[in-house]
Amino acid sequence: MDISIWHHVDRFTLIEVAYLWCELPPKEIQEGVPKPVMAIVNDMLLALKRGELWFYDRETGKPKWLVASRKPSPFPSISCYMTLIYPLLARKELRRWALTRDKRPGFLFPEDQPSQQSKNEQCSGNPLTVLNIAKPKRVRKTRIRIAVEAAYIALKTHNQDREPTANEVFSYLEDFDGTGIIVDAKSDALVWQDTKGQLHDASRKSIQNMLSKIRNKA
Repeated sequence: MDISIWHHVDRFTLIEVAYLWCELPPKEIQEGVPKPVMAIVNDMLLALKRGELWFYDRETGKPKWLVASRKPSPFPSISCYMTLIYPLLARKELRRWALTRDKRPGFLFPEDQPSQQSKNEQCSGNPLTVLNIAKPKRVRKTRIRIAVEAAYIALKTHNQDREPTANEVFSYLEDFDGTGIIVDAKSDALVWQDTKGQLHDASRKSIQNMLSKIRNKA
């Protein structure tokens, strides 16, 4: 897996950290979470509960204890399924926590990774090797799908298993997005930020299509 696209990301969701820690590409939650990934999630949840790890407060821009948070939220409980995409964790804080565990995962410590020149030199003996280097797949799309899926799950739970409509999901993300992925809203599209910090529009139609795929997987 090419993790270089994650080297510049400053804030991560729990599920993103867990996948990357296990050297796996982050996936939509509905695809199922492997046991090693879930083990990292549980470690981070325990660290958050103990105050060993801080999360990023979107309102104040400052680190905050999870156990001290009593603000009403669409994500009311640390044991809630939604915890996988909330809260956001800062790179600096994750690096500090990783070092307390004597770990240096590559996505947090890019300085430990071989340079591109070094990689090219390693591949120079076999021209085909360069072509076989794994390319990231759907990484940009994963984040908007995570936001849509989070809204879908929250609304379905709130509605006692009634399937939410695309318009309901759109409105929810417009007002209550807890992932930090949605940064603005227009009348016909949501503006979201990918892992490179670039902004994109997600139209109502594209959100409806994502929602259809999520329903089919459920």
